[in-house]
Amino acid sequence: MRSYIHTFYCKLSYTALLLAAVEGNSEAVEVLLRNGADIYVQDKDDKSVLYWAAAQNHQNVIKVCNSYEEYNGKIKNKNLIQFIV
Repeated sequence: MRSYIHTFYCKLSYTALLLAAVEGNSEAVEVLLRNGADIYVQDKDDKSVLYWAAAQNHQNVIKVCNSYEEYNGKIKNKNLIQFIV
């Protein structure tokens, strides 16, 4: 399953994780992250999961990303996350 998570793309070069973030599906985001999806993935325009969640005002997705331990440990701008949430 893990390889499918990383290689599933649509016409806009979105992975399943990016699609879930754009749509505000926090449950899908959580499941994908728990199963190895790359939280640092970006679309063809270099937009990240967190970017799309914030741009669409999907607070639930932002919270899932914020609670993801690996992401919290490596995020460069924690103030941005706190500001968004």
